[in-house]
Amino acid sequence: MPKADASAAARENVSFLKEIENALRAKKVVSAAPEAETLALHFSKLNRIDFFTGRRVLTRAQKKRVQKAVAERGKGMPLAYLTGTAGFYGHEFKVGPSVLVPRPETELLVEEVLKVLPPKHPQILELGTGSGCIAVSLTIARADCKMTALDISSEALKTARKNAHFHGVGRRISLFKSDLFDSLSPRYKEGWDVLVSNPPYIPREEYRDLPRDVRREPKRALDGGPKGLVILKKILERGHFFLKDGGFVLLEIGHGQSAELGRLAKKISFYEDISFVRDYAGIDRIFKARKITANG
Repeated sequence: MPKADASAAARENVSFLKEIENALRAKKVVSAAPEAETLALHFSKLNRIDFFTGRRVLTRAQKKRVQKAVAERGKGMPLAYLTGTAGFYGHEFKVGPSVLVPRPETELLVEEVLKVLPPKHPQILELGTGSGCIAVSLTIARADCKMTALDISSEALKTARKNAHFHGVGRRISLFKSDLFDSLSPRYKEGWDVLVSNPPYIPREEYRDLPRDVRREPKRALDGGPKGLVILKKILERGHFFLKDGGFVLLEIGHGQSAELGRLAKKISFYEDISFVRDYAGIDRIFKARKITANG
């Protein structure tokens, strides 16, 4: 394409980008500029160089696809659901309406699990795997681990399987349908070195105040009941039965929940070394405790 034509094409592309950025801003999308670029490139199937240098100009059909996606985003559809992918712990994961969109604070949970794993062949149980981002990331980081991941949702498990196979760890992760521990037989008692979960912990009384796009994610994966503690308490009350002596439980938790969970863990009396890890905003985000060994 001649330089003059390319320059005109680049101006046309950038003008369109500004148009959809303004459309997103009018719908009160906070990160309008980066999201506009993401949607424009994804739905036009152009790379950044072709787009911004004008090597290729968007066709009418491409613009319509982008505009349709912008309209959906304006109605509260999560960006990750529109593109079908989300980044997590340096990897890309397929996501959709059946699973939560992976979030940066959950990467802290992965980091903390890796710190407490035994040196050889750790056995890990994850409750509520969703997209499988935690299970897959841990399995990639520790090729010698034995990973078992559970979820109550059949659709979520389909997504987790796709992600496991996409990252080449499909044969190394056992995925089962289960409502927390309910599908585990007694033979699994005291079977795991680490129990990890990012369970529903949003207080029910706060659910309606969540941003529109968050409320488009599965409610069952967000609503933690009164004070957001229902599922967290169930995991702590039963989790020690499935941990080896000295094994760890690590849970992602919400703002203001650490004190009550700490008291509960002490009351259960099967846990020691109870602690909390703060996220980058200074909030107690990770609950961590070790199961007391039989010999003290």
